[in-house]
Amino acid sequence: MKISQIIAKTSILIFTISGTVIGSAGVAASASTTTNAPSEYVQKDSKVGPGYYGNNTNTRASRSARMAQSYSAQSSTASFLAAIKPGAINTWKKYQVLPSITAAQAILESGWGTSGLTVQANNLFGIKGSYNGQSVTMSTKEEDANGNPYYVNAQFRKYPDWATSVEDHGNFFHDNSRYHNILGLKDYKQEANLIQQDGYATAVNYASSLIGLIQQYGLDQWDQEAFNQTTFPMKPIDMSVATVKFVSGYGINAYDDSGNYIDGSRDIFKDGTAWKVGEQRMINGQEMLQVATNEWIPRQYTTLDASVITVNAIPQGGVNTYDLNGNFTGTVLTSGTQWKSDQFATINGQRMYRVATNMYIPERWTQFGPGK
Repeated sequence: MKISQIIAKTSILIFTISGTVIGSAGVAASASTTTNAPSEYVQKDSKVGPGYYGNNTNTRASRSARMAQSYSAQSSTASFLAAIKPGAINTWKKYQVLPSITAAQAILESGWGTSGLTVQANNLFGIKGSYNGQSVTMSTKEEDANGNPYYVNAQFRKYPDWATSVEDHGNFFHDNSRYHNILGLKDYKQEANLIQQDGYATAVNYASSLIGLIQQYGLDQWDQEAFNQTTFPMKPIDMSVATVKFVSGYGINAYDDSGNYIDGSRDIFKDGTAWKVGEQRMINGQEMLQVATNEWIPRQYTTLDASVITVNAIPQGGVNTYDLNGNFTGTVLTSGTQWKSDQFATINGQRMYRVATNMYIPERWTQFGPGK
């Protein structure tokens, strides 16, 4: 069995600078279109956010309030909040976005979890594409160049639960530089106003709507809870031993110094086995760990996986990034934020991980270093 047959990659959602949602590469809308409105469809509503929402989104903010009031018992509202809370807490841990803000946005954009996409796919934010290969098809209302409406089928991400949808939404702010000014903030009022200023939604009362929900339901308590669970700098991960993390019962390929596959290695380097680590090296375009003389295993399939880098510095501290020539890029990464990485390089005599095109962060300021 090939590694590519076992490991599934999550589709990547791309947002344009204007905030318009675009489906991920390889996710195509149905070729069939119609001018007749289906009984159920979703459409863009820039007043609320950059996603796709239910038919009557022009009054979504007030509709969300009415829904909360009309529930037969307050426990229904509490159940919704309890379901999204783990994901909201994780948005702080992984992306440094306040849980209170994410929760308030989930309320507005999903109508307290009653939107069609939420019911069918646990998709609270109307995000197109697929998640871990899972999606649902919904009709979307679009407009041609003359403003005439038409309807077309498109795929939307399907999540296993609401908490996962909330956590994935945090990645939107992390991956879009226009919102980097909110990462790491601890004042929900400031963050709400900045999100509106950055163009997330066009409703003039968008920030005040978020703030009102946060205050009404005490969501700022979630922020404090997240702060208490996060302590930086973290103790660095022990780099001396790597444990294989793969599919239970299966092993991974090992390679020699020249990048050639070592026959029978999958029977040795099985999931759960631990190995002492020597050097680290880029081989066949992958970061490899030396586990024996002339034997290397891919780092991404071990407990030392560096495909996601956590900035490890003092709370709210910043870490400089550098280009391949060792020059400061002008970008400072906030402690606690996480960044995708695909390779490392030795720059200014230090090991650094690439987190963007020609942008590297020193290892000592990641989860693999002391952070001080």
